[in-house]
Amino acid sequence: MDTKLQELTEKIYSEGVERGKAQADEIVRKANTEAEAILAKANADAAQVMADAKRRAAELDSNTRSELKLFTQQAVNSLKTDIANLVTNRITTDAVKAATSDAAFMQGIIRSIAEAWVKDGNVTIETAKADELTAFFKANAAELLNKGVQVKSSKDGQTSFTIAPEKGGFKVTLGDDELIAYFKEFMRPKLVEMLF
Repeated sequence: MDTKLQELTEKIYSEGVERGKAQADEIVRKANTEAEAILAKANADAAQVMADAKRRAAELDSNTRSELKLFTQQAVNSLKTDIANLVTNRITTDAVKAATSDAAFMQGIIRSIAEAWVKDGNVTIETAKADELTAFFKANAAELLNKGVQVKSSKDGQTSFTIAPEKGGFKVTLGDDELIAYFKEFMRPKLVEMLF
């Protein structure tokens, strides 16, 4: 009986060990399956994070390049404008100052305008140099004074020349500032075309 008891004990022991081993194998298998699933999810999450990061980096790069391109274009346009203004100011200011300092030239322009306008009625010319212009008209265009051209001193004492018809309409002011502004506007498009 001892032998049977011994055999029975060994049989129970070996069945228990085998069941324990089977359960342990099942637990390990489940743990490995869960670990693989966790690892697969972690890899998928990591791949998604990397894809999102690459997409955001590409967007940032694209936006930065666009902004830099826009900023560069604005800077170039601003520089072109500054250069055009500088050159236009220099050319027109020097040329106009030279022309307006030539009394004979300015008197000739005033005479031409007065001849054209006096046909429609009396014309008044206001200037800071009324005496000089009156003497010019008396010496070179007395007929215009007889037709209705009047020369008066300007009220502010600084206006170069203001020419106005007696019946209203519009008046023309000719002086350094007005001629510089006119020639700047006239020259600027061609100058920009030549420069750029």
